[in-house]
Amino acid sequence: MIVPGPVVTGVAGMIYLKVHWNHESEKLPIAFYCELDGDRMEVRKVELFADGSLGYANEKRSSGKTILGALPMPPMAELSASPNYTPAEITRDEFEDVWRLARWE
Repeated sequence: MIVPGPVVTGVAGMIYLKVHWNHESEKLPIAFYCELDGDRMEVRKVELFADGSLGYANEKRSSGKTILGALPMPPMAELSASPNYTPAEITRDEFEDVWRLARWE
């Protein structure tokens, strides 16, 4: 399977992902949106929960239990290989739309 390279738009070197998380827990997010720097560290994150609520985090603030990851996000090939994750590259504009929604909730 060929995995395309990261979608990099807007801020130089930033990567934007949407990842569906396949699990049975009602307390964990069902998807998350990430803005990653060149080292694949989360800069901003939005989590989507099954009830439709959103959590967000950046280095200065967060909502609910959403926090930034302490380790780099694995490469797309590694995420794609896991049955627990369904990753997709998104544009900066798509990320910004979700970020604004999460901040206004």
